[in-house]
Amino acid sequence: DAIGDLPHLERLHCYADRTLKHPFLKSISPAIGRCTELQELLLNGNDLTTLPAEIAGLKKIKVLSVAENCLRDLPPRVAEWVRQLDPKGLESQRKP
Repeated sequence: DAIGDLPHLERLHCYADRTLKHPFLKSISPAIGRCTELQELLLNGNDLTTLPAEIAGLKKIKVLSVAENCLRDLPPRVAEWVRQLDPKGLESQRKP
């Protein structure tokens, strides 16, 4: 939830490397919606199964990557937001 305390954050790169044995992101806090200056959000290669509805309110995002997660059953608003910014990202999801 502390991510919401960074409203001026412009870039957040939290992509995973499966060759390393580090833990992967399993969820994103709804507080990310308070990062109103965010322009780049890289979340590829994690273990995310959904994204919070608040994420679709990030209007300044120019670069988004959600490939190679386990995203399923996204809220319609979030799914449309992802399709606009990372059209191939939803096509490249892993099975949970």
